[in-house]
Amino acid sequence: MMVFVDGENLTMRFQDMVKKGRTPRPEVKLIPDIFVWQPQTIVEALRVEIVRVTYYSYAVGTEEQFKKWCEDIRGIPYQFRESVGQWHGEGFLYPKLFKKLKQSAKRKGVDISIAVDALSHTHRDSIDIVYLISGDGDYRPLIEEIIRSGKQVYLGALSDGLNSDLPNIVDKFFNLDNVYFR
Repeated sequence: MMVFVDGENLTMRFQDMVKKGRTPRPEVKLIPDIFVWQPQTIVEALRVEIVRVTYYSYAVGTEEQFKKWCEDIRGIPYQFRESVGQWHGEGFLYPKLFKKLKQSAKRKGVDISIAVDALSHTHRDSIDIVYLISGDGDYRPLIEEIIRSGKQVYLGALSDGLNSDLPNIVDKFFNLDNVYFR
């Protein structure tokens, strides 16, 4: 399995939920407007081997800031289990940060990069399961194509901004609200 995290979507949904009064768990790591991660995002939901977890997001900043953010993200571990109660392995997040000229600019580079990467691995038969972390309805065609290719699709998302069609078209859906918030 490979995990593809739409970090821009996850971060914005998380920040919106905080503004609406939700209390984050203390272990949540946040770089405002760029990155949010909770170590249990994957552990509790899945019991399969994870090849890679790629975290896609946008940022506004200097080359030095980008380098630092990538190093910070790359240093965050994840763990996975092969079966209940048994730790099997761990890895580190793989960052793909894209530059934005200003914070308010809307871009599609994250969505396109996730689609290209997920389809590339699917069609090369290098994975059996795609785990997409995003609630963005723009991913529906991607999900449908991966399923047509004979692969499973798991979806994890926060409830805020979740496209209501997505949980019904994937093999497994994980609501991440209780993972990120008390």
